Amino acid sequence: MKPHRFLTGALLLAAVYASAQSKKPACSCPDGNIAGTFGIGHQHIFVVCGSKDATTFKGRTVFSEFSLSLCGAAQPLNRWGADQLCQIHIKADTLLVEELVSLPAGSAATEQLVLWRTDHIYFTRGKVTQRMSINRDLPRFTPGQIAATLASYGKTPNVNNEQTIPKVEIHLVIQIA
Repeated sequence: MKPHRFLTGALLLAAVYASAQSKKPACSCPDGNIAGTFGIGHQHIFVVCGSKDATTFKGRTVFSEFSLSLCGAAQPLNRWGADQLCQIHIKADTLLVEELVSLPAGSAATEQLVLWRTDHIYFTRGKVTQRMSINRDLPRFTPGQIAATLASYGKTPNVNNEQTIPKVEIHLVIQIA
C-alpha cells in the first residue's frame, strides 16, 4: 500500500509542478531574434528583441535597434533605434536601460562612451511604470578647457563634416556640464 501512496503523491506533485510551469508567459520576438531576457522577481520577465553585441566594447554587452516587451504582451513597451547603444540590467526591482553615447569626455577631450540617459522600468500596483532620467554627472571641464573650446568653436565654419562635428560635440558637453 505504501508504494501506491508514494506513486500517487509523486504524480500529484508532478502535475502541480507542470501546471505552475505552464502559467509562465511565452517570451518571443516577431522575427525570432531574442537578444536577452531579464526577470524582476518570479512573475515579470522582459524580452529584448534585436541586436546584442558582447565583443565590440571591452567588458560591456550592448544592445541596439531593439524593442523591449513584457513576456506574453502583444505590444512592446518601448523601442530603441540603430543609433542608440544601451546596457540593460536589473537593480533591485527595476529594469534599467542605460543609453550610452560617445562624447569627448575623456582626458584631452578624447571620445569615450558615457552614460547619457536611463530608462527605469518597474511595476506599481501590478502595472508597468516607465520613467526616464538624464545623467547629471558628466565629466566637468576646467575653466581653461572651456575657454579653449569656446574659442575653437567660434572659429568653426558653419558646415557639418568630420572636422566640425567633434567641436560641436565638445561644445554640447560643456553646455550640459
